[in-house]
Amino acid sequence: MTNVESCPENDLMHGVIEGFYGPPWSHEERLTVLDWMAAFGLNTYFYAPKDDLKQRLLWREAYVESELHLLRDLIEACRQRGIQFVFALSPGLDMKYHSEAELSLLKAKCHQIRQLGGEHFAIFFLLGQCIFNSCWYLPTPCNHNPITFEGSKTFCTGPDVLHI
Repeated sequence: MTNVESCPENDLMHGVIEGFYGPPWSHEERLTVLDWMAAFGLNTYFYAPKDDLKQRLLWREAYVESELHLLRDLIEACRQRGIQFVFALSPGLDMKYHSEAELSLLKAKCHQIRQLGGEHFAIFFLLGQCIFNSCWYLPTPCNHNPITFEGSKTFCTGPDVLHI
């Protein structure tokens, strides 16, 4: 087991997960949090507000241009402050885990964020199952081959991994 003191600093995530229930932060509040994070040396921000309907309940739906503009600005604000932006989805309410169509929708949502400059993704399942950095463990065993997204990097290993 590795302890915090023996990990190279750039291997550790120190940050904030905006993953609570209730009204999501406004864009201005997010920028204020990023300023605070930069001032305290935090390096990772997870975008995962449960009441962003397209992050959770309506995860299959693409973001519209006005939403993409705010996400693009947020990704750039993170970059300017040296903070890693992680886009998280919570499809666990109704995702059909073995459906190729569902996996295609998941990839399409992440592709939208990649086009904005997003490079890191997380999928939050029930009971806090979360996998970072462009790949996920699926919560139940499956027999299909992993799916790959051109240019992806694998940062985790396991029998059932989805690469985007």
